[in-house]
Amino acid sequence: FTKCVKNNVLPLREDRNLGFRGGVKINHYPLHIYPLNMKGGGTIVPEGFVEQIHPSTFTRRKAAFTLAEVLITLGIIGIVAAMTLPSIIQKQNQKEATSRLKKFYSVMSQAIMLSEVDNGPVQYWDKPDQIFEEDGSFNTAQNDKRAEVFYDKYLAKYLKITSRDYLREDSRFRFYTKFPDGSMAWYGNGSCIDIIYDYNGGKKPNLLGYDRFSFLLCKDRKPVFAGFNLNVAKESRTEAIETCKTKPQTCTGILQLDNWEFKPDYSWPTVKKSTY
Repeated sequence: FTKCVKNNVLPLREDRNLGFRGGVKINHYPLHIYPLNMKGGGTIVPEGFVEQIHPSTFTRRKAAFTLAEVLITLGIIGIVAAMTLPSIIQKQNQKEATSRLKKFYSVMSQAIMLSEVDNGPVQYWDKPDQIFEEDGSFNTAQNDKRAEVFYDKYLAKYLKITSRDYLREDSRFRFYTKFPDGSMAWYGNGSCIDIIYDYNGGKKPNLLGYDRFSFLLCKDRKPVFAGFNLNVAKESRTEAIETCKTKPQTCTGILQLDNWEFKPDYSWPTVKKSTY
């Protein structure tokens, strides 16, 4: 029988139970031959018959990606990431700016109220006069020093800072303080006490209306401490939005009006300035 199988022809035999006689041609497939009454279990196949196993049983491939498919997929992921990542980063930066602006405004307002307990109402504080050169130009160096004197007298005691110093920027030395969260504030002496708040502590872009925001502490205004241009924003938000584009120091008023949130129509300044 084994010889016949090797020769690819089953032996001629008569099986009355199955009712046929003749030689059977077998396809060239691997064969499993099971003897009748195989011991140890298994499938019982009548003697002389075979179970055919298709070649695909032995050559079946496992599912997998080709190198080209992997590279194409990575390329698509890269393109999508490049398109969406800037928007995600901007939204995250806006959330951080909103959170820190709220905190800064709250901390400064509280410090002013505590100072009023010791020094009387802001309306009676000794705000330094502005200093001008003989030609009428603004003496920035002397006015920045006067801002530090004002800070020491009315605010220093009530604010928690980690450091203070002068920073050279735009051909002038500006007095600044640094807060525990890494943010910074610059102080200047103008018609009011000008305060520029940098929520990310001097990291780029260092631009007004983006990561720097202008505040005013004015003894003759209400509220005495507010975002630059707040009163204009209250009268006409549309006008304030347009002004923000070309005068970035005024953008803080819009943000305060909107509870320090960057609304979809917030006008990112087209004029890029680090200070004013």
